[in-house]
Amino acid sequence: MDASLFVAECMWPGVTAPDVAALERRLALHARAEVEHVGTTLVPGDDVVFVWFSAAIEGHVRSLCLRASVPFDRVVAVEGWPTSGRLP
Repeated sequence: MDASLFVAECMWPGVTAPDVAALERRLALHARAEVEHVGTTLVPGDDVVFVWFSAAIEGHVRSLCLRASVPFDRVVAVEGWPTSGRLP
């Protein structure tokens, strides 16, 4: 499978770190082989969460998001991924 990188953008008023942890547990519970959850980014000052996936097609990402009750506004393909392994 040739995989692409996708992000689910979630405009989520009042989102907290525990909300994101619960979201990640739901993603793990509903995981399927055709899509991999590769990370989550919380931007608390903007009430937004970016959920990153690797999959062959956008439909697989949308399907997982729906199964896991991810409150996404849109799913988009993206290019590039930080590879330094360094955290600020």
